[in-house]
Amino acid sequence: MAHDLRAAGISVECLGAQRRTDIAVVWRLARALRQFQPEIVQTYLFHANLAGRIASRLAGVKRVVSGIRVAEQRSRIPLWLDRWTNWLVRTNICVSQAVAEFSISRARLAPEKIVVIPNGVDVSKFANATAADLSSFGIPPGSQVLLTIGRLDRQKDLPTLLEAAALVVPKHRHAHFLLVGEGPERPQIEDTIRDRELGGRVHLAGWRADIPE
Repeated sequence: MAHDLRAAGISVECLGAQRRTDIAVVWRLARALRQFQPEIVQTYLFHANLAGRIASRLAGVKRVVSGIRVAEQRSRIPLWLDRWTNWLVRTNICVSQAVAEFSISRARLAPEKIVVIPNGVDVSKFANATAADLSSFGIPPGSQVLLTIGRLDRQKDLPTLLEAAALVVPKHRHAHFLLVGEGPERPQIEDTIRDRELGGRVHLAGWRADIPE
């Protein structure tokens, strides 16, 4: 997105983190914040929240807003780290009431620091979109298509969707499943599609910018 942001006149600085354990990015971020001197630092998702809190403290930024987008249930470690560093946060913005309740009950974050701002959707983009030609994915005209959009990550539980597809496909000859998105689980999803002989009925579209269409 850096190109589009710069084209809109918004300054963008990429810090070049190569992996999740790249601790040096905290120092690079702190240096950038000292130069930029922001009034507010807003971060999204666990790794950015953690790095942003520490870097802001080092840079002397006092207003830190963290975005909590998911109910992290795979490991307790992120919840512990979130709780231990939350004294550095002015406000936690949760994407849903369920995430807020999880953050209070499981991560034990202070309720007075939590607000809920649901994702906004510009419905006009969908109302005015021209339907895409799905034949490019191998889906014949007139098919019944189930579409799912999101990163191919374990958190999305796509194996359960594929199990459902394996039940639906033999009974409904016009049914097709279209998965839009990229992520680390793609090789396993491709293996399941092959093993369950769903190749002609479950289609991977990869990352797309034309979601409304």
